[in-house]
Amino acid sequence: MKRGAAVVFVGVYPSAPEEIVGCYALSAFSLKLRDIPARYQRRLARYPDVGVALLGRLAVGVPFRGQHMGEFLLVDALHRLGSVVGNECHRSAGTGCLGWLGDRLYPL
Repeated sequence: MKRGAAVVFVGVYPSAPEEIVGCYALSAFSLKLRDIPARYQRRLARYPDVGVALLGRLAVGVPFRGQHMGEFLLVDALHRLGSVVGNECHRSAGTGCLGWLGDRLYPL
C-alpha cells in the first residue's frame, strides 16, 4: 500500500485521551466510470477511472454505544473529505461529487 493512501482517525475526549471513543479509516479508491450508473456519469469528468474516498472500519467503543458517536464520526469523516475536495463539489465548478452508501450513489 502506498504511503498516505489510508489514514486512521481515532476519536477521544480531550479530558480522557486514554479512552478511545471510536475510530474510522479513510482510504483512496477508484471506480471505473462504466460501473457508475449512467444518470450519475453525466456529472463527472470523462476519465476511465473516478477517484473516490472509501470510509472503512467505522467503530464505536462499547462504553459509548447508543450515544450517537457513530454519527459524530461519520460527520467528522465527511467534513475531512469536504476540506480536501473543497469547491470541486459545487455545481458551479462543473463537476459533481457522489456519496456511495451500501449499494446506492447519492449526490452530495
